[in-house]
Amino acid sequence: MGATEACARSQPNVQTSTSAEIIADFYQRSNVGEAFAVVSTIFSVGAMAAYHSSIVLGDKEYYFDGGGIQTAPICQSHMIVQGVLLDPHLETQSFGNVVLTGDALKKGLGVFFRPGTYDIIFKNCNAFTDAAIYFLCRQRLRAKYSRLERFLMATKPASLSLLNGMIKRGQQLAHPETEGTQVWAYEANPLAQGFSVDEVVAACDLLDGGTLPPSHPNAVCQCSGLGFMGCNVCCERAAAQRLSSQVDSPRVSREDASSEVQVPA
Repeated sequence: MGATEACARSQPNVQTSTSAEIIADFYQRSNVGEAFAVVSTIFSVGAMAAYHSSIVLGDKEYYFDGGGIQTAPICQSHMIVQGVLLDPHLETQSFGNVVLTGDALKKGLGVFFRPGTYDIIFKNCNAFTDAAIYFLCRQRLRAKYSRLERFLMATKPASLSLLNGMIKRGQQLAHPETEGTQVWAYEANPLAQGFSVDEVVAACDLLDGGTLPPSHPNAVCQCSGLGFMGCNVCCERAAAQRLSSQVDSPRVSREDASSEVQVPA
């Protein structure tokens, strides 16, 4: 399946196997070229839940945290300790075979998801996964995975006070000996303020050249012209989309893609 085609599976793939079996299955899926999001449930609040998500692409996991976009073995960010998953009932959202590489993903989105800009509500792992899916295949992460964050953002500041109260109560229940001592409390990261996944989506749309008139110089090589993505990344997407209909391999390297496109001087 090409990079811009629809996600192959419309329903969550709920896993019930052991951690080792789940991870082995994920490696098998990635080895045949499938790319997909992996989602763990962290906790539930009424009808809403908090989720952690990442992208599996080319037998590696990509996720976002305080250090920026991270690369790790599959499911590493979903583990409590090595080999033990946080949530044994992982869900996946597949978007088939894509032709862009993990390097292209990190370079294309790195400027949006810089180290130090993470925020557990305003700019978290789910925001990155949503943006990554759109960058790779023009699809979106299922809305339910970011429902809690959207609720908290829409009802702040009251919701943030409630969140800190829930965190404090949860820590006291889990560790009664800490009652009366200072516990972790959420504070908004000023470097994440104003971030919107929709801005990343708009940048990707501009990257496609769909909003540029044919006479615009940037429409020739599908560059955005805004300085946040190198021309070689834009050209890699264009070349990879053409190559996807000519080769059997679901993935194209940066060197192969670059050789297919002549960038205007």
